[in-house]
Amino acid sequence: SARRALSRGEIKDALLSYESQAREAEATATKSSSPEAHWKTAAAAYSQAARAARISGQLQKAIAYGQKALEAAEKLKNPELWLSANEQLLLAYRSLNNFDKSRELLEKGLVVVKEIPADTYTRVAWEANLYDKIGQDLMRRRDYEKAIDAFSQCIYLSEDRLTRAYS
Repeated sequence: SARRALSRGEIKDALLSYESQAREAEATATKSSSPEAHWKTAAAAYSQAARAARISGQLQKAIAYGQKALEAAEKLKNPELWLSANEQLLLAYRSLNNFDKSRELLEKGLVVVKEIPADTYTRVAWEANLYDKIGQDLMRRRDYEKAIDAFSQCIYLSEDRLTRAYS
């Protein structure tokens, strides 16, 4: 993963690897008669490339790869891949202090997460993640009452997720 590569001082190598994997999968997908698996690989690799680029401080590259990951996930109509790509994009925009774009991506995420079947561990985890980020955004905007509501929703969902994990 990108974090492991960073801890070993190999983030640039990881970024090159993810870039290569993503471009190769995308090229194969465009030529394939059944491109779904290749688009899935491309979306995941572009998401990892976005994470590695963001971690290494290459924020414009992180945004470009995050966008490519979103596009691939949209082709597949895969909400989980979309949410993963979206998270990398919103973190990159947040790093650039573009909080309006970050908030826009959070709001889109709340719509997309509804495409995941209700009452599943995956949906609950993604919803909790989104409400946590919304709470952080509201705190930054000094809208404390709404932030409390968002964090409360995050806590409720996190408790639900833990109950599911240990039941």
